[in-house]
Amino acid sequence: FVTSAHFLGNSFAANMTYRQMVALAIRMHIFAEELLQEHEPLAIVGYPGSILYSPLINIAESRGIRMISLWPPRRDNHYTWITDRFGWIEGLAEEFEREYAMLLRTSKYEVLETEQNHLDTPERAKIHLDALRTKTTILPLLRKIYRQLRVELPKHIRGQRFDYGNYILTHKLSVILKGWLKDRRALRQHWVLPTLEPDMPFIFVPLTTEPEAALMVESQRADDQTAIINWLAKTIPAGWHLVVKEHPLQPTPRMKGFFERIRRYPNVIMAAALEPSDAFVQRAKAVALIHGTVGLQCAFGGKPVIIYHRHFIARVLPHVMYADSYDTTEAAVSRIVEDDLPTMRERYLAGKAFDRVWERHGFPITNDNMLAGHAGKGGISENDLKGLFEKFYASLDKASVAKRPLAVTTSEDTAMQNIAD
Repeated sequence: FVTSAHFLGNSFAANMTYRQMVALAIRMHIFAEELLQEHEPLAIVGYPGSILYSPLINIAESRGIRMISLWPPRRDNHYTWITDRFGWIEGLAEEFEREYAMLLRTSKYEVLETEQNHLDTPERAKIHLDALRTKTTILPLLRKIYRQLRVELPKHIRGQRFDYGNYILTHKLSVILKGWLKDRRALRQHWVLPTLEPDMPFIFVPLTTEPEAALMVESQRADDQTAIINWLAKTIPAGWHLVVKEHPLQPTPRMKGFFERIRRYPNVIMAAALEPSDAFVQRAKAVALIHGTVGLQCAFGGKPVIIYHRHFIARVLPHVMYADSYDTTEAAVSRIVEDDLPTMRERYLAGKAFDRVWERHGFPITNDNMLAGHAGKGGISENDLKGLFEKFYASLDKASVAKRPLAVTTSEDTAMQNIAD
């Protein structure tokens, strides 16, 4: 992987040779094969982000056994169950085509050129951003350091240094401090949006967080963010600019030289991390990115999107253009500059169709801990649990369920109880 972020050092891996790592990977694949042979599952509930789940899902997919994973909100507070490692939802593309065709055929609504659908920032992001000012005071920093020391020092005293997943203490403390300083600097950055000329044409490029599974697993064919900025900077016409903005929730500082390299392009402008993306989106001619909620919001709103993730969920929309090279980037930019795109009415109705279909696959979660990514804290309401399991059951392959029913049931409630058990 080409990454701009530092990885935490793992004490387990630090004491292994390359040969031992390969041997461990092989043993994990053998173990995964034995699990699949013994249990013959309908699906694997998990995500290929760990040393066991990766080989388990690799082998399962090669045998036609799907992976199902809970996807955090990309719209409001709605979770979804994805059905492969790339963030895809089974049946969404086909349902969208039917819904879109129906709206084109039946809707008499004429859309104004300035009219767009609107998709709010996900609740998950709002929770983290609202807490940013509080998190950058000295007390939260000291609490984080204290909690790490309280957990890790007894392990070091007892000599427990080779547990899997046990990151090196000095690395963790360094990341805590650097992340805190990064957020402090973000609060002091000057906003560039008010300084831009009102009629200046630009493409907005929101960066993706790293290290992050959304980049390294879901969109692993396009993991180099400096490469796509390079392609875009060289293909936009004279007088146009790129506005590149750091993700406000980037967990650690980028590697030294990352932003210096980007700033060398004379037609690239660096925005402050905490400037509202919505304001840039409204003024931009298009948005280009590898992965992220901003791309989804823009596609839904009718804004042209250049996407570098082959399986991006909104790629089904007619104004979302997939690029994977300099040439395909140039072709996408040319379509935007020449306005060789669907009409605003077609884009608007495509967004409407996509939203309707996506909403049918999602379910709201009201639990604040789940929305903030702290699923292990506190309980979960009965309504949240019911919605979660209903959509989980629906995401299973109906053909597989028919061959091997989970239980003989007389009602949906009984079926849900069997799944929960």
